[in-house]
Amino acid sequence: MVDRDLVLKKLAFAETCVRDLRAMARLESIEQDVREERFVVHTLQLAIQAVLDAASHVVSDERLGEPQTNRELFDLLARCRRAPDACGAKRHSLRTARVTRSCPRYRRQSPAA
Repeated sequence: MVDRDLVLKKLAFAETCVRDLRAMARLESIEQDVREERFVVHTLQLAIQAVLDAASHVVSDERLGEPQTNRELFDLLARCRRAPDACGAKRHSLRTARVTRSCPRYRRQSPAA
Protein backbone atom coordinates (compact mmCIF):
# COMPACT_ATOMS: atom_id res chain seq x y z
CA MET A 1 0.00 0.00 0.00
CA VAL A 2 1.30 3.42 -0.97
CA ASP A 3 2.37 5.55 1.97
CA ARG A 4 0.52 8.70 0.96
CA ASP A 5 2.21 10.82 3.63
CA LEU A 6 5.67 9.79 2.40
CA VAL A 7 4.81 10.61 -1.22
CA LEU A 8 3.33 13.97 -0.23
CA LYS A 9 6.39 14.76 1.89
CA LYS A 10 8.74 13.99 -1.03
CA LEU A 11 6.69 16.09 -3.44
CA ALA A 12 6.44 18.97 -0.96
CA PHE A 13 10.23 18.91 -0.61
CA ALA A 14 10.64 19.05 -4.40
CA GLU A 15 8.27 22.03 -4.52
CA THR A 16 10.28 23.74 -1.79
CA CYS A 17 13.48 23.25 -3.80
CA VAL A 18 11.86 24.79 -6.88
CA ARG A 19 10.51 27.67 -4.82
CA ASP A 20 13.99 28.24 -3.34
CA LEU A 21 15.51 28.31 -6.81
CA ARG A 22 12.96 30.82 -8.03
CA ALA A 23 13.51 33.03 -5.00
CA MET A 24 17.27 32.76 -4.49
CA ALA A 25 19.02 31.65 -7.68
CA ARG A 26 20.84 34.36 -9.56
CA LEU A 27 21.05 32.85 -13.03
CA GLU A 28 22.73 35.95 -14.46
CA SER A 29 25.80 35.28 -12.29
CA ILE A 30 25.94 31.50 -12.66
CA GLU A 31 28.76 31.60 -15.23
CA GLN A 32 31.05 33.71 -13.03
CA ASP A 33 30.13 32.35 -9.60
CA VAL A 34 30.91 28.68 -9.02
CA ARG A 35 29.08 28.81 -5.69
CA GLU A 36 25.91 30.00 -7.40
CA GLU A 37 26.23 27.32 -10.07
CA ARG A 38 26.67 24.62 -7.46
CA PHE A 39 23.69 25.91 -5.47
CA VAL A 40 21.48 25.69 -8.56
CA VAL A 41 22.78 22.29 -9.64
CA HIS A 42 22.58 20.78 -6.15
CA THR A 43 19.10 22.15 -5.48
CA LEU A 44 17.88 20.80 -8.84
CA GLN A 45 19.40 17.42 -8.01
CA LEU A 46 17.62 17.36 -4.66
CA ALA A 47 14.28 18.20 -6.29
CA ILE A 48 14.74 15.59 -9.00
CA GLN A 49 15.74 12.92 -6.48
CA ALA A 50 12.69 13.66 -4.31
CA VAL A 51 10.37 13.23 -7.31
CA LEU A 52 12.16 10.04 -8.35
CA ASP A 53 11.83 8.68 -4.80
CA ALA A 54 8.10 9.43 -4.73
CA ALA A 55 7.58 7.86 -8.15
CA SER A 56 9.62 4.77 -7.22
CA HIS A 57 7.61 4.35 -4.05
CA VAL A 58 4.31 4.36 -5.96
CA VAL A 59 5.58 2.03 -8.71
CA SER A 60 6.97 -0.41 -6.16
CA ASP A 61 4.00 -0.45 -3.80
CA GLU A 62 1.47 -0.69 -6.62
CA ARG A 63 3.57 -3.37 -8.34
CA LEU A 64 3.41 -1.55 -11.65
CA GLY A 65 6.58 -3.13 -13.01
CA GLU A 66 10.33 -2.94 -12.75
CA PRO A 67 11.58 0.10 -14.64
CA GLN A 68 15.16 0.01 -15.89
CA THR A 69 15.46 3.77 -16.30
CA ASN A 70 13.96 6.92 -14.81
CA ARG A 71 12.07 7.45 -18.05
CA GLU A 72 10.47 4.00 -17.72
CA LEU A 73 9.53 4.86 -14.14
CA PHE A 74 7.39 7.79 -15.29
CA ASP A 75 6.13 5.90 -18.33
CA LEU A 76 4.78 3.21 -15.97
CA LEU A 77 3.04 5.84 -13.87
CA ALA A 78 1.51 7.45 -16.96
CA ARG A 79 0.44 4.10 -18.42
CA CYS A 80 -1.26 3.12 -15.17
CA ARG A 81 -2.92 6.54 -14.84
CA ARG A 82 -0.84 7.52 -11.79
CA ALA A 83 0.60 10.53 -13.65
CA PRO A 84 -0.73 12.64 -16.52
CA ASP A 85 -0.13 11.16 -19.99
CA ALA A 86 1.58 14.37 -21.08
CA CYS A 87 4.12 13.97 -18.28
CA GLY A 88 6.38 11.67 -20.27
CA ALA A 89 6.43 13.70 -23.46
CA LYS A 90 7.09 17.01 -21.74
CA ARG A 91 9.66 15.64 -19.31
CA HIS A 92 12.42 15.00 -21.85
CA SER A 93 12.17 18.29 -23.72
CA LEU A 94 11.90 20.34 -20.53
CA ARG A 95 14.85 18.59 -18.92
CA THR A 96 17.06 19.15 -21.93
CA ALA A 97 16.05 22.80 -22.29
CA ARG A 98 16.46 23.61 -18.60
CA VAL A 99 19.77 21.86 -18.10
CA THR A 100 21.24 23.39 -21.25
CA ARG A 101 20.00 26.86 -20.35
CA SER A 102 20.90 26.80 -16.66
CA CYS A 103 24.26 25.04 -16.58
CA PRO A 104 27.06 26.88 -18.39
CA ARG A 105 29.42 23.92 -18.31
CA TYR A 106 26.81 21.68 -19.92
CA ARG A 107 26.02 24.40 -22.46
CA ARG A 108 29.70 24.67 -23.47
CA GLN A 109 30.01 20.90 -23.93
CA SER A 110 26.68 20.29 -25.62
CA PRO A 111 26.72 20.24 -29.42
CA ALA A 112 23.01 21.16 -29.45
CA ALA A 113 23.56 24.44 -27.56
